[in-house]
Amino acid sequence: MSNTFSLKEIERQAWTRYFEDGLWDIWLGFMYLGGGLRSLTGNLWWYLLIAAGVLLLIGGKRWITVPRLGYIKFSPWRETRQMRLKIIVVAAVLLTAVLVFWGLRGGWAYTGWLFVLLVPALFLLMAYMMDFPRLAFYAILIAGTMLLTQLYGDPVGAYAQIALGLLATLIGLAHLLPFLRHNPLPAGQDTERYDHR
Repeated sequence: MSNTFSLKEIERQAWTRYFEDGLWDIWLGFMYLGGGLRSLTGNLWWYLLIAAGVLLLIGGKRWITVPRLGYIKFSPWRETRQMRLKIIVVAAVLLTAVLVFWGLRGGWAYTGWLFVLLVPALFLLMAYMMDFPRLAFYAILIAGTMLLTQLYGDPVGAYAQIALGLLATLIGLAHLLPFLRHNPLPAGQDTERYDHR
C-alpha cells in the first residue's frame, strides 16, 4: 500500500512540474486581455490575442516544456482522469454555445447569472482534476470579473477583464522566466521518455 502511494505521489509531482512553466497562466491572461480589449474598443482584431494565447500554450508545451522536462507517459488512471476532464470541458463549451444562442434569441432573463456560476465552477473542477491549484485562484477572480460585468456592464466589466488578463500574464511570466533559467535545454541530448506506471 505504501509503495503504491509513493508511486502515485511521485507521478503527481512529475505531473505538476508541467505547470511550472506558467504557460497556462499566460494563455488565460491573453484570453481575458483579448476579450476585455475587444469589449472596450469594439475592435475584433483583439481576438487575435486570444488565438495567440492558444498557439503559445500548445507550441510552448511542445517546444519549451517537453524538451526541458522530457516526455512522460503517465499511468492509465491519470490518463483516464484527463480524458474525463476533456469530455466535461467539451460538454461545457457546447452548453455555453447553446446558452449564448438562447440568450441572443431573447431566452431566459437569468442566462448571464448562470454564466457567473458555470464558468468559475468549470475552472474549479479543472483545478481539482488537473492537480493545478492556481486555477482555483483564477476561478475566484473570474467569478469576481463576471459578477462585475453582470452588475455594471461595460466599461467596468471590460476593465475587470483587462486587469485579470494582465495579472495572469504577469504571474505566467514570473513562472516562465525562472523555469527557463532552472531548466536549460540538455546540450546534445535527445528528449528523454519516461514511463510512470
